[in-house]
Amino acid sequence: MTTFIGRGPGTSPTTDFFPFSAALPSTPVILITGTTAAAANTNHTADAKAYDIPIIYIANVGSTANMVAYLQMGSTATTQSIALTVATSSYTLIQPGTPISGSGVVSIWASASSGIVAYGGVTRTYTASA
Repeated sequence: MTTFIGRGPGTSPTTDFFPFSAALPSTPVILITGTTAAAANTNHTADAKAYDIPIIYIANVGSTANMVAYLQMGSTATTQSIALTVATSSYTLIQPGTPISGSGVVSIWASASSGIVAYGGVTRTYTASA
């Protein structure tokens, strides 16, 4: 018999929407304070037995023009960080939905320690347990 995480017997896989694991209910926007790849802010850690698809927006809410945010998908190597420039008082979609699983981590760091915030959430598809 196949079982599904969080679902009753005979229930097929399903998808739900969740906030980032680093977000709080009262403050869903995450301030990005890390300025190096090694000090990046962890925004989300995937569920161990599900597929999470992060949808991440970043905004430049500071006074510095053209700040750069760097997206990390599992690796903390600077050479594997995806850079995106964000103009003052602007926002953009930095991660349109690459699936992660098995406790994979999504982190962001920026060119300055204030002014960049991240928000959004993940769609989680529950899969058959291993």
